[in-house]
Amino acid sequence: ERVSGIDDVSPAYRGRGTDATNPGNESFIVLGVDGATFGDVAWSRDDFAREPLAEMVEALGATIPRGGIELPRSAGFLSVTLKASTPEPEVYVSARVRDASDRYYTYRLGPLGTRDFLGNLNKPTMVELGTTLMTRPQSAEPLSLVSLGIHAVPGRERLPRGSVSIDQVATLTMRLVDGRATGDVDTAVLENFDSTGQWEILHVSPVAQSDDLHDGSDVENPGLAEFSWTSDDVRVTHGIVHGLQTPSLPVLASQSFLDSLGYASGDELLVSLSGHSVQVRLDDVVEFFPTMNPDRDN
Repeated sequence: ERVSGIDDVSPAYRGRGTDATNPGNESFIVLGVDGATFGDVAWSRDDFAREPLAEMVEALGATIPRGGIELPRSAGFLSVTLKASTPEPEVYVSARVRDASDRYYTYRLGPLGTRDFLGNLNKPTMVELGTTLMTRPQSAEPLSLVSLGIHAVPGRERLPRGSVSIDQVATLTMRLVDGRATGDVDTAVLENFDSTGQWEILHVSPVAQSDDLHDGSDVENPGLAEFSWTSDDVRVTHGIVHGLQTPSLPVLASQSFLDSLGYASGDELLVSLSGHSVQVRLDDVVEFFPTMNPDRDN
């Protein structure tokens, strides 16, 4: 819907963040913008930054790591084969998937434990957990697997600590001839975890600093990823993410932020924002326009 007098718009977010690396620091304002359209609507002065601000923001977006494993086109089923150290029927494994338009979807693959008909916990074994991928237009292809997460159901008080041995991630794709299903299915192993070198721990919580990921093996499965996590708030997901050269998100910081919190350009810190934690890297310095900074007298 068009609004009279407005020709262009650009989405933006403003909230208050805290320094999870040094909790004693004061809170600060976080401004999120769309780098592709910010320059079309934003106004700035030459003395706001060492380079045109719109160009800095656009360049910042180009350096954001994407990562992910590309799925076969038209894949219909995604699965992970793993074994939990402790059966936890109320703790689930999920997969975060991105489409070609940078839309993200979360698929719940299954629980880390089951019970028998008497309610007794079954002994942990290597199991395949998976789910059907939603139908999608060709414009959404290809999909990419971004991360695997561990999370508790809302009814629990906390996410319990635990660990899993992950054997592989795979997809199933219905074979087509002239656009019609033949009844045959193609299996593609996306990751066999011969090495965890392309995977990083997902840092969305301060306590994820204690999580661990390393190569493992046993007699039946020579290639395994061993992932362990610590207990956390029930709303928090712990997990692993694929293909990020660095887990840090590049950001611009104001000089007043650096001065008040004691950081410098190039430093990294964990920022807590709206109940989530994000590892950020202070790439460059800009001036925060006074009327947007409620902590300064205008």
